[in-house]
Amino acid sequence: MNVVDALTLKVEEALMNDNRTSDAVIDVGSYQGIVTLTGWVESLEAAQAAEEIANRQHGVVKVINSLVIESDDHEMDFQEQDINL
Repeated sequence: MNVVDALTLKVEEALMNDNRTSDAVIDVGSYQGIVTLTGWVESLEAAQAAEEIANRQHGVVKVINSLVIESDDHEMDFQEQDINL
């Protein structure tokens, strides 16, 4: 197993073990310490938690959060929201 696979698995495991993100559908990819999160979450809080969890993992140098927040009314790409993390 190479380092990229190990980092991806580490982030996936951390997301599954956190009650804020355990029910979310999040795909994790990584390359040279850059982690990309894609998929669906139910709230802004879950998207922010996923980014926080990924950032806390050893070996992560940057997180690209491309999660989509799915609500009953509409879907919104996390990156399109006017927020500062």
